[in-house]
Amino acid sequence: MAIHRACTICTSRQELVGKQIVIVSDSKVTVSWIHDEKIGSVNHVQMIYDIRNMLSFLQNTAIVHNSRAQNAFADSLEKKASKKKGDVLEWS
Repeated sequence: MAIHRACTICTSRQELVGKQIVIVSDSKVTVSWIHDEKIGSVNHVQMIYDIRNMLSFLQNTAIVHNSRAQNAFADSLEKKASKKKGDVLEWS
């Protein structure tokens, strides 16, 4: 899950802790699971709890939903990330 990866990156960078960060996702359902008491998918329970814990550590980080249709930039990044090899991103 991309939100989990983004939170992991943010918590690993000491200079980002306490900074205002906005993580945008095109998954409305996942964003609602993170913000709600309910978790809709048993398969994702641990990951959602991990994200919530990381958010409490980061303090000023928000997870928001933005549809892919409304966010052409994120869509283009996702397409480029599909060419990802390891931790290196191929930009063409």
